[in-house]
Amino acid sequence: MWQSKELFLFSGLGADERIFQNLNFKNNNATYIKWIDPLNNETIENYALRISKQITAENSILIGVLTLLVFSEASQTTNVSPIAYIN
Repeated sequence: MWQSKELFLFSGLGADERIFQNLNFKNNNATYIKWIDPLNNETIENYALRISKQITAENSILIGVLTLLVFSEASQTTNVSPIAYIN
């Protein structure tokens, strides 16, 4: 039987959470990850790390339409293992 999971949804550049509006997540709690402003002279790795801090639940599911760097950073700094990449 499928257990309820914490879902984290991340839209791509030029999109927002409306990109997921037609998906049914049933009994899962969905949290939208928000884009943040970069700091002056911030590296892309640090930027990705700061965004990934919005993933607060262990063993959660990350669904996103974005660049691979944030997925990669998220899987290294949290207990989230992306199962699919959507480009």
